[in-house]
Amino acid sequence: MVVLGLSLGLPALAFVMESGNYKVQSDSVNIGGLRSQSTSYRQESTVGEVATGISDSTTYRLKAGYQQMQEVFLSMTAVADITLEPSIGGITGGTGNGGTQFVVTTDSSAGFTVTIKTNSDTGMPIPSVLPPPLI
Repeated sequence: MVVLGLSLGLPALAFVMESGNYKVQSDSVNIGGLRSQSTSYRQESTVGEVATGISDSTTYRLKAGYQQMQEVFLSMTAVADITLEPSIGGITGGTGNGGTQFVVTTDSSAGFTVTIKTNSDTGMPIPSVLPPPLI
């Protein structure tokens, strides 16, 4: 039946499974596998999947198989350095306020998370106003 469908040139249908709570971007059907690790490596293998590997031409690139997940682009660029106001004296110390902006670019359907942290625990919160990720 599959051979007949392929020889007739019927359209192929592929769907991404999703709901309001989840999105399965890639799936795989296998019969087994194993995760192995030590202090110097971690590896995961699968058994039973056929036609895996990379196939390409001038018009497409196919990465077939469980281990051939999509590459994700993620870039973060600071718009400007932070300048503290007022300046903090080197001997006396003090408190200064500052702010900056940065641009995050990604093609990941999962979006991204930005965490801002100080290099010392002053007990003072760092307000962050971040827009929701664009998907």
